Amino acid sequence: MSCQRQTVSQFTHAVLDAETSPATLQQVVEHGFEQIAEAQTASRAPLACAAGCAFCCYHPVDITAPEAFALAAYLRTVLSDAEFEAVATRLAANAARIQALSHDEHALAQIPCALLNH
Repeated sequence: MSCQRQTVSQFTHAVLDAETSPATLQQVVEHGFEQIAEAQTASRAPLACAAGCAFCCYHPVDITAPEAFALAAYLRTVLSDAEFEAVATRLAANAARIQALSHDEHALAQIPCALLNH
């Protein structure tokens, strides 16, 4: 395990051993995002994506509960109530569509991410 990954793992375990409230989970996710941003900055490798590219938005993406909570909290701050409800509706529709699909079937279905604005 890399030093940075071990540090993140130790931080996560220490925080979650102390408390597992939604606020604590949010803190862990935010810390992880900060570590990712620092690693990207340090690597100086250009990202393959660019504004307007939606290639990755049609592939299955796994998300943990803490990430989902963090994303929902963020979306509540940047979207109107109507926009948030539209995303929630698309999420529910996507969940219903993929529920019976295998991972491979899901990938082949090319279902757009619920966060993708068409």
